[in-house]
Amino acid sequence: MGSTLIEKILAAHSGGQAVRPGDRADAQPDQIVLDERSAGRLLDRIEAAGAPAVARADRLRVIPGHFIPRIDPRQASIYGRLARFAKQHRLKGLMALGRGGSLPVEWMDAGGALPGGLVVGSDGHLTDAGAVACAGLPVPFDALVSALAGAPVSLEVPETIRVRLAGVPGRWCSGRDLMLRLLSELGPEVLSGRALELYGPALDRLDVVDRLAMSSLAFEAGARIALCATDETALAWLRARIAAPLEHLLPDGDAVYEQVLELDLDGQEPMIALSPSPFQVRRLSELPDLAVDQVVIGSRSGGRIEDLRMAARLLKEHTVSDNLRLLVIPGSHKAFQHAAEEGLVAILIRSGALVAAPTSGLFEAEAGGTLGENEVCVTTTTANPAGFQGPPSSKIHLVSPAVAAATAVIGRLAHPDEVLRSRRESV
Repeated sequence: MGSTLIEKILAAHSGGQAVRPGDRADAQPDQIVLDERSAGRLLDRIEAAGAPAVARADRLRVIPGHFIPRIDPRQASIYGRLARFAKQHRLKGLMALGRGGSLPVEWMDAGGALPGGLVVGSDGHLTDAGAVACAGLPVPFDALVSALAGAPVSLEVPETIRVRLAGVPGRWCSGRDLMLRLLSELGPEVLSGRALELYGPALDRLDVVDRLAMSSLAFEAGARIALCATDETALAWLRARIAAPLEHLLPDGDAVYEQVLELDLDGQEPMIALSPSPFQVRRLSELPDLAVDQVVIGSRSGGRIEDLRMAARLLKEHTVSDNLRLLVIPGSHKAFQHAAEEGLVAILIRSGALVAAPTSGLFEAEAGGTLGENEVCVTTTTANPAGFQGPPSSKIHLVSPAVAAATAVIGRLAHPDEVLRSRRESV
């Protein structure tokens, strides 16, 4: 009997013997990846445990992102503690404290994930790595302390649902839209705690950035992880970022799945997930008059250079509607740099957007972007629970970068084609 992708990865990191759903795999991770907020909590646990030996500091990567810029002494003290810890343990994986960004974006941009790899941390968005057949998994802090001391991490092997994404999606349909459609079809009970394996012609048409967004949304919807087998698109994306040898990782032909499904995405249009759940999905065309107060492009698993290019493409020669405000947050230092060099930042600023430093802080309104009573935000981030960025009466709806940019121009929820039509009509 063959193995699924997650079974292959966990087996390879726990002695090489085959594992099956329900087994516990005592796996040695390749990396421990944390943002500065979680790293501060890890230091608390290490000190509370009597400072056990840190035998594997080489595994640790710390990416500042939540507290950029710092807004109070508590945040500043965390950076000081991390700097002292890095010096004490000769930690090379502490990113420069002024050059962080959204952890999953910054880490993936730096080539942090390899096919077949196993990475643990406290951030659920490590699961983005599933787009390149790497298992990024959140685990409890006690397990992270043990892993730093060299111990394996005990992980339960999940059941896997395999989904073939068939058909040719319509214009403007992104990976986010495909995943929202899939979530609406499956529902929370089916996904909870499972691994997803995605494949098929509709997936083959997507670039890696779209696949990363799909993996991120799947985690927010309750999946343990969403994995894509490697193909030449994925390997080419990785080769542009790292020099390490790369190999394909594919499931076995006789792997056993809990379910095997097919989703027909032929002609699929853009989607929106309404607050407070990624499962409350509607077609964009069903909500022609939805009023919006704030648009956010970026932060957390968004803000990659491809997202910023899309925003600039639609905002060029337009201004942000007076009906709302537009926040643009590059996901990484590198994305911000490329956006500046390509002239995208200038386009966005001229349009009336507020362009912030790379950060995850806006994801939970830690660094601004707070909503007011009853305000509505459409965003390219991946979580939309009630009160996430403001009072409980505020609402967060999830959309693609193209829909977000079009909404900023039109002043209400809008399809990108509306922007193109208005551009042609003004000539």
